Amino acid sequence: MFVTPFVARNQYDYDSVMKQAIGRVLRHKQQRAIVVYMFIAARTIEVNILEDRITSPDWHRMSGPTGMQQDMKMVLVLRDGKFQLVDQYSIKDTDERDWRGPSLEGAVSAANKQCDD
Repeated sequence: MFVTPFVARNQYDYDSVMKQAIGRVLRHKQQRAIVVYMFIAARTIEVNILEDRITSPDWHRMSGPTGMQQDMKMVLVLRDGKFQLVDQYSIKDTDERDWRGPSLEGAVSAANKQCDD
């Protein structure tokens, strides 16, 4: 169980660590489903990290405004009393959003500096 935000230098590093974490509980010939829960606090840097690093659960890629392929942006919303990650095009008028916290700029710079040291 991870209960801390994971600041990674890039998307590849983030995805690698998340896949490794899932791999630690997934066993050869296992038939039971693995469920991953992410515990985050609203209006904190954790929401920023989650929204910035998570793409569509299906890894669905779609054409952006320029016609280039890009990952679909996921957004944290409160829908029907439950927090959910939804793609940016599935946000409903009734969804509560804007759960992001303070800017990541200082934290990412500090984390990158620590990685370099």
